[in-house]
Amino acid sequence: MSELSKTIESIRKDFPLISGSNIAYLDNAATTQKPQAVLDAVNKYYQEMNANPFRGVYELSEIATESYENARKAVAQFIGAKDASQIVFTRNATESLNLIAYSYGMNFIKEGDEIVVSVMEHHSNFLPWKHVAEKCGAVLKQLTPDENGEITDKSLEVITDKTRLVAVTQVSNVLGRVNDIKHIAEVAHAHGAVIVADGAQSVPHMPVNVTDLDVDFLVFSGHKMLAPMGIGALYGKKELLDKMPPFLSGGEMIEIVHWDRVKYAEVPHKFEAGTVNTGGAVGLHAAIEYINKVGFNTIMAQERKLTKIAVDAINDMKGVNLIGSPKAEDHEGIVTFTIDGVHPHDVASILDSQHIAVRAGHHCAQPLMDFLKVNSTTRASFAFYNTEEEVHYLRSGGLWDMETKTFYNEVLTDHNMHPYHKHDIDNADLELEGVNPSCGDDIILKLKFDDAKKTIVDGAFTGDGCAISQASADIMLELIIGKPIDEAVHLSELFLKMIKDEATEEEIDELDEAGALRDISHMPARVKCAVLGWHTMEEMVENLKNV
Repeated sequence: MSELSKTIESIRKDFPLISGSNIAYLDNAATTQKPQAVLDAVNKYYQEMNANPFRGVYELSEIATESYENARKAVAQFIGAKDASQIVFTRNATESLNLIAYSYGMNFIKEGDEIVVSVMEHHSNFLPWKHVAEKCGAVLKQLTPDENGEITDKSLEVITDKTRLVAVTQVSNVLGRVNDIKHIAEVAHAHGAVIVADGAQSVPHMPVNVTDLDVDFLVFSGHKMLAPMGIGALYGKKELLDKMPPFLSGGEMIEIVHWDRVKYAEVPHKFEAGTVNTGGAVGLHAAIEYINKVGFNTIMAQERKLTKIAVDAINDMKGVNLIGSPKAEDHEGIVTFTIDGVHPHDVASILDSQHIAVRAGHHCAQPLMDFLKVNSTTRASFAFYNTEEEVHYLRSGGLWDMETKTFYNEVLTDHNMHPYHKHDIDNADLELEGVNPSCGDDIILKLKFDDAKKTIVDGAFTGDGCAISQASADIMLELIIGKPIDEAVHLSELFLKMIKDEATEEEIDELDEAGALRDISHMPARVKCAVLGWHTMEEMVENLKNV
């Protein structure tokens, strides 16, 4: 065993959820596991130091205040900020980005200005800027990478002298690509624009120095770097933060309040309205100390080793398609892929049955999915506490041997593989599209009725989606064709009742083959898949009644 492997083996003992467990947790880009040191720090705060910071003159309040501000200093030092006053605590990266958009964007971007946003952004770094552009009359422009996911100098030509803001992620949460933020900042500044960097996938995994990068703003979330959920941070250049108005108003973000005049507190406090998350800040401080103890040399060595194992395996397998660059060094701890003929959510379900946790869907990056011409993907993302064995589980766990695709019960598998009603029909009386954005399911449901519009005489669907959505739509049509509309609606009500785990055995029996989906009630992430066809049918019937 190598020295690195021995180190990782020792580190894993610090993580209660995965230590000694059979769970291969490979969804670290969504959230990381928490070491005991972080759990202990948060627990100690609430057991020994809990008080409202800033507002009390008693000792306990002063201790809470000191704990909170020490966390701010730790964050500043961790990311290379010049001063702790440049750090604003928020709930997460999403709130940080919205703060910038509403406080800076809404006040300093004008009609005719340009906002440049990369196509690989998480929705959190796209939707706020889309909103700003719409409200301010600015032009929203797309920054696109090359075929390997790299933002090149050619890509950066979209930035012009009209550009006032550039929003870009340092590491893509889909491609794993590391963008050259320092160079992008240089180009943005040369045109008089500010740059907003999303560090959610970079700050936990590599050294980030905001002063060296010369970014105007950088955001990240604590829960993606071993800290509790509900704490995030925003870095901003002092001169920008000073001139920005508050994002929220209320307690603690003011210095003086009278009926006729208000004076806001100095930064960063003018952006931290209300009671702050001191426990979360303490947890983030502990997480930073833990990361510093492990060291980025160890973190990066392990994560890059795991990434190479995964990328090399995918490149070697027929029918498995790596998203982005074929080179392992272009994927910073994130490997995203598709498998021919198998929906990403079904891939994730197969792996979950074998205690392997990966992410499936559009990863809150639908514009990138459109750019890549895929509806959804499967993503494995690594942290330094993951092992080589866990990455190999992806292969040995059946991920690559899916010729039979018999990953659900016999009824669901049959209706998915050999649907009776998945085809087009002519002269349908009603047609409606049903979409499940979380899974990428997209169906077109068509129904024919008798002359009296009382009975469903024929129906079919087309489209794509996971096995559950496709099988459920096919089973539904098998049940409702030939039935009066009222009975079809009744069956739909029973089905939705079953999915909520509220149906009796007699009611489930009435659903016939649809009863094969009863276990979906224990799979919250798949409920929308199962009910897509039924909800679409109900909406069609309601439309018919209104006509």
